[in-house]
Amino acid sequence: MTADDLLWCCCVLRLGVGSKLRKVLGPHSMDSLLSNNLVNQEIMLAKLGMEIRPEAPISFLMAYQMAIENKTIIPLQLRKSWMETAFSFMAQGLEEAQQWGDPYFLYVFHTLYAFWMPTDTYPKAYSHSQLQERLQTARGYKAECTLEGPLPHVELIEHHEDCLTYLLALHIFDKEASTMPPLVEAFRYPIPPVVNGCSPTSTITSVPRVDRDTSNCVNCSKPLSRTKQVGCPKCGMMYYCNRKCQLVAWKKGHKKDCKMMKTTIW
Repeated sequence: MTADDLLWCCCVLRLGVGSKLRKVLGPHSMDSLLSNNLVNQEIMLAKLGMEIRPEAPISFLMAYQMAIENKTIIPLQLRKSWMETAFSFMAQGLEEAQQWGDPYFLYVFHTLYAFWMPTDTYPKAYSHSQLQERLQTARGYKAECTLEGPLPHVELIEHHEDCLTYLLALHIFDKEASTMPPLVEAFRYPIPPVVNGCSPTSTITSVPRVDRDTSNCVNCSKPLSRTKQVGCPKCGMMYYCNRKCQLVAWKKGHKKDCKMMKTTIW
């Protein structure tokens, strides 16, 4: 084993330990317990791992996981650039996975790529058919993997699949349009709540139809337009025709409901 091999293993191991600690303590607890510079340390380790082994998809997967798990403690003014960094890790990982040729990493990164397509971070125009095509590609590689045995359990990937599946179930995509605008803020992604211990995907059949062009203001019930609606900045789930209606609804009870709804946001 060379010095580079050992250093790369240390980077991956350290990122893995950080991920486990975040699951146990929560991102905020871990940050205050260890140091305020923890995120900077991890981003440096992630970049070092990608630099040492740029041909290994796992380098980019670990970096991406670190970025996503830490995003909730990123200051508001830095969130957009942070999500762009996470997206770049994913995009580079997909390129390496295609060269690597392993069906498992191809499944993982095609799934991640599809997850990002409807977001405001995705840099290209996309259509509903292209999104479905990307998902079919990912599922094809997933099926190929399962023929060789059970897939490794990666909670983040399963979580992303649930988020995307739920988003598709909201019926906010124009299936006939040649291009679609961003439908999701990258920092917030709607996922179904876990009901009675059931997994998110088990509740998808009960999702009501939502159409952002014709849905109504939560407060006054007037029809909303895509360009004029105002969304709740905390949960990202409620939409109003103007700021006044948003404030009225907040005082009526959304202030209390918002905390619960934030638990259904990735």
